Amino acid sequence: MDTISRRRFLQLAAATGGTLAFGDLAAQMLRLSPGTCVAYAGEPIKIGILDPLSSPYKTSSIHDVHGATVAVDRFNKDGGVLGRPVTIIEADDASNVATAVQAARKLIKDDHVHFLMGTFNGDVALAVAAVAKQENRLFMVTGAHVPELTGSGCNSHTFVFMPSARMLSRAVTPHLVKTFGNRWFMITAETMDGRAAEQAMAETLLAEGGEVLGSARSAHPLGQPTSQQRWLKPKRQNPAPSS
Repeated sequence: MDTISRRRFLQLAAATGGTLAFGDLAAQMLRLSPGTCVAYAGEPIKIGILDPLSSPYKTSSIHDVHGATVAVDRFNKDGGVLGRPVTIIEADDASNVATAVQAARKLIKDDHVHFLMGTFNGDVALAVAAVAKQENRLFMVTGAHVPELTGSGCNSHTFVFMPSARMLSRAVTPHLVKTFGNRWFMITAETMDGRAAEQAMAETLLAEGGEVLGSARSAHPLGQPTSQQRWLKPKRQNPAPSS
């Protein structure tokens, strides 16, 4: 197999990453017409998908895996990628860092996947990103949006599909302020993702001339059922905009 540049590899890998939006792009890169069948010329390209299939995010993660399966079936019918078929191996990260790290290492060492994709939780995504770099595997983050993934936790082996919490907040806050007003109270989950969303929304609101009246975060562990939700004491919040 001819060597390819890192940019070319990322393009081809992203094309197999789990969304039909890349279907036509893949065909163009491989110069195949839709419906064209090519005999497979090599071993399968193995994709390890890590998703929280047993956590509160399970509904979204089921759709994530389903979308990837549909896309891979389509690519395989068109000859695969570089003449090689693509296969998916699923793993449940359970929205837990230790579980995710163990699952990622198993996918790499036991299942011999060529790259990893998936995750929804920010802390899980950062942990898997560290494993991917250590094991020299590409990791494509398809669900998490904490800014650290492209900031302090950025590394050469991690490719992020999702906009960050800051990007999302800047996209929606002006409309929310115009429609509903600029005095807000924040209610979020006591998780890395919840804190990132709260901080991003608060900073953008302040930049719009608004005011954060206070905030409350759920103190109950994510995903555990309860008849009475506990909350951390509300507090007034006026964070300084990030540099």
